[in-house]
Amino acid sequence: MLIRIYHAPSTTALGTLRQYGFHHCFYLGRPEDDEALLRVALVDDAGLLTGLGGEPAHGKYRLAYRDDLGFQAIRDKD
Repeated sequence: MLIRIYHAPSTTALGTLRQYGFHHCFYLGRPEDDEALLRVALVDDAGLLTGLGGEPAHGKYRLAYRDDLGFQAIRDKD
């Protein structure tokens, strides 16, 4: 699935992704960079995306995934 970069989950430090072993399966970017090219999020039971540590996956949008609708970036009303 292709999503716009401004709707993508926040970046994760390379070191964190290496700790989880993602470097064995995916190209994470150049070792001298702090952040990886790969964006990772977990889908909870309610369908909301969170970061690897349970934090919101995005700072501006609530990200969600549903089988019937697919990926959603929902902007909270201010």
